[in-house]
Order: sequence, then C-alpha cells, then structure tokens
Amino acid sequence: RQFFEDVPKAQLHVHMDGALQVDDIWTISQELGTPLPGLSEQTRESLETFYRVQPGARFDTPETFNAFLAKFGPTIALMQTPKGIQKAAQAHVRDLAREKHVYAETRFAPQYHRGRGMSLQDVIHEALLGLQAGYLETGTLVKLIVSIGRECDNETSMAVAHAAAAFHKNGVVA
Repeated sequence: RQFFEDVPKAQLHVHMDGALQVDDIWTISQELGTPLPGLSEQTRESLETFYRVQPGARFDTPETFNAFLAKFGPTIALMQTPKGIQKAAQAHVRDLAREKHVYAETRFAPQYHRGRGMSLQDVIHEALLGLQAGYLETGTLVKLIVSIGRECDNETSMAVAHAAAAFHKNGVVA
C-alpha cells in the first residue's frame, strides 16, 4: 500500500470544483468573506457535515443525483471572482501534489463561475493563472479540460467551446 501512496501519479479525470478539500473551501471562504450556500450555519463543522456522505449512499436516481450535484454549491460560490477562482485552482494543485500527482488534467465548467460578470475567457484565464501558481509552488503540472454542463443550451455550449479554443496552446487541452 505504501508503494502506491508514494509512487508519482497522473490524474486524468478530476473536477476542480468537486475535488477541493473541506480545509481549502473553509480557508478560502474565510479569506474572501464568501458565505457558503447550503450550510445550516456558516461554520467549519457545518461544512464538514454538508459534505459527509452516508455509507451506502447511492446517486442513481434523478433526485439523488441532484442532491449530489448540490454538493458543488459551496465551491461554485467561492469561484465567482478572479481571486476566488485563482485560490481554488491553486489549492486544487496543492491537493494533487500532496497525493503525489505530477500531472493532471482537470475538468472545469466556466459557465458556472460568471456570477460576478466575468466573461467565459476571463474565467478560464483566472483558472489557468491559479493552476500556474500551483505549479510554481509544487511542481505538479495541471492542464485544463473545459467542460460544458449537460443542461446548457446550444448558444452557451458554443460560447464555452469558443472561449476554450482561445487557450488551446496555453493550458487548455480539451
């Protein structure tokens, strides 16, 4: 077991806004003064409870899958400003490095992070800046896979694709 924990790894399927650790979410929310949606109280303990999944929990019906998707609420709330996106992306790289990942391709849907009026290109740019800062800090290289939410209409989907294409040689791999 120790061998597998210590060996350098590559991660090819992870969602940045779904992979942040509770410590990172709480720290960033406190630094930015961002309230976290879905919590009974704005406390670290409430955040831990929010993310706790009961053993045997299933997410195979529309209702249970929607409950699972609601778990993204706090991280999406954090990632509505340039600083929030950068801090979350950098924390994501640190988390991957802590698990001995030397390379990763992380999925990120920029259309969920435009709440404060940023363009799709601005959102992608800020995520790439955070990933670069994480790389400089840890040596773990993380590239971005820009994804499109399943509920997006054609206009949004095309806008996301065009925004991603603008960065195809600068950190976006898909």
